[in-house]
Amino acid sequence: MRLLVLLISLLSFGLTAHATTLTIGLSVFASSIDPHFHLTGANMTLARHVFDALLAQDSRQHLHPALAEEWAPVGATTWRFRLRDGVRFHDGTPFSAGDVAFTLGRAPNVANSPGSFAIYTRSIERVEIIDRLTIDIHTKSPNPTLPMELSTIGIIPRHLGDGVRTADFNSGVAAIGTGPFRFGAWVPGERVVLKRNDAYWGEKPAWTQVIEQLIKSDSSRVAALLAGDVDVIENAPPSAVARLRGAAGVSLAATVSNRVIFLALDHASVTSPHATLPDGAKLDANPFQNLRMRQAISAAIDRRAIIAQVMHGFGLPAGQILPTGYDLTSSRLVPEPYDPDRARRLLGEAGFAGGIAVTLLAPNDRYVNDEQVAQAIGQMLTRVGIRVRIDAVPGSIGLQRMNRGEFGFVLWGWGSETGEPIAALRALLGTRSGSGGSGTANRGRYSNPALDALLDRAGAELDRAKLGALAAEATERAIGDLGLIPLYFQPSIWALRSGLTVEPRADSYTLAFEIKPTP
Repeated sequence: MRLLVLLISLLSFGLTAHATTLTIGLSVFASSIDPHFHLTGANMTLARHVFDALLAQDSRQHLHPALAEEWAPVGATTWRFRLRDGVRFHDGTPFSAGDVAFTLGRAPNVANSPGSFAIYTRSIERVEIIDRLTIDIHTKSPNPTLPMELSTIGIIPRHLGDGVRTADFNSGVAAIGTGPFRFGAWVPGERVVLKRNDAYWGEKPAWTQVIEQLIKSDSSRVAALLAGDVDVIENAPPSAVARLRGAAGVSLAATVSNRVIFLALDHASVTSPHATLPDGAKLDANPFQNLRMRQAISAAIDRRAIIAQVMHGFGLPAGQILPTGYDLTSSRLVPEPYDPDRARRLLGEAGFAGGIAVTLLAPNDRYVNDEQVAQAIGQMLTRVGIRVRIDAVPGSIGLQRMNRGEFGFVLWGWGSETGEPIAALRALLGTRSGSGGSGTANRGRYSNPALDALLDRAGAELDRAKLGALAAEATERAIGDLGLIPLYFQPSIWALRSGLTVEPRADSYTLAFEIKPTP
């Protein structure tokens, strides 16, 4: 796997050995403590502190036991999980197979979920409790990636009942898991306090208390670390790396993450209010439905320049949903080369030789240097005749507008929770279904029956060689049609006070129980 890993350790300015509280400066805050409410990286990160899943992922997304000690197929459409004995929820209730069955019934059916977990439970037909510590999960068809999918779902106690609401989790009443930390306090959009679970079944965290506080501003997070107000910051800005590297008592940990930054396009609207002729005249058709227009946009973007100039050398150009070398990726796809002449030619072939004016929606607080990246893209597209107006808004507002279809094309990102492309393709580009099992993050309403069929075949193929071929073919079809336009894989950079260490994670999660005092 091609991942840039940087570990820099510098001088100590004294995190004392007896310190028991860890304070983390977050760049993005979770929208809920409910582990099944919204499939986002920030929510998943918080959930992993409080709620264990059946299986866990290491820093490179390889599976290892958690609440399940063993798992294996016992037939073409059945996976058996043998559960860990002696585990208790935070309220003292013993963990058992019934809790798993209850959780898997709830996870895809949370009211008002803006990003459903149904993408990871779609294949489940029924759950069979064999005994207190054994459970069989029967799928509608063979599903080779079910263990990875289940590693995303935090287990909750069945005694919470069918009526438990997201608000009950956010208040702390229902925030009951088996994880290494217990719920302490929650101030939405500001901070969360976690208390160590001293009865945890696994390795106990080093910290009796963790305070996670939102510090959106890059410069403010850096200043808070240097002032000693926080012990760790996530998403340290690439522009500050040189300063942090030269600061006494600071260490850095960095990697290229699996989070792909891409352009999503409106494939559904008959006409787009977000695209006009250069003089403002309305168009009779939606230009984003035109493949040559999408190809022109892609060819006009200099991905390497974005990484070199905007990201200060951190990141990796993207040619698909996951970096080459991840499980089930295509070995044939490479990042689109920068070719402005080809972009102009394609724009003419699309019927816009005289140019076009478009609006690019972008977040200004969700991804590393997101607004600056949007501005750079706007300049590149303008040079080839695609005049761009940047509409940069907070990520929460952008998400609402995307869900309402109020965009022509948008800068966005996706981190793979499972470390393979099938689930990501199904969520981002699968035809939207009422059941929520496909297209859960398909904001542009892209629909390609041939891609859907390939994803269905891949999702039911147990032979690894055939599965790899189908997954690669699905990826190549999706990228060939530019259902979305991949740009680059975002870097993840942590800065820590000296005396602390953490292994950088490909999924970009900042996990307090993985931050440890230096031996």
